[in-house]
Amino acid sequence: MKIGDRRSLNLGVALVALGMYFILARSLHFRGPGPILILIGAILLAFSALREFRGPIVPAGVLLGLGAGFLLRDPLERWMPAWATLLFFLGCGLLLASGLDR
Repeated sequence: MKIGDRRSLNLGVALVALGMYFILARSLHFRGPGPILILIGAILLAFSALREFRGPIVPAGVLLGLGAGFLLRDPLERWMPAWATLLFFLGCGLLLASGLDR
């Protein structure tokens, strides 16, 4: 196997994503718009990564941030209101997009 073999990297990313899904499914309730926003954001981020991070980076970051905000809105309600959670994770998604754009 070569050092730069993309197939092993793709398999590793898929296994890590599957493991994260199972861990998060046990601790969070996957309902509402959160999971579908994260899925669409992850697909856009994967397309962007395949094109050497040229493409829909900002929409991917926004969708990932909003999806995380919707998923974590209820568990974080003791510390901050729902609108603040959405706004915080939207900002995190935009920071992710700007970090990847550099």
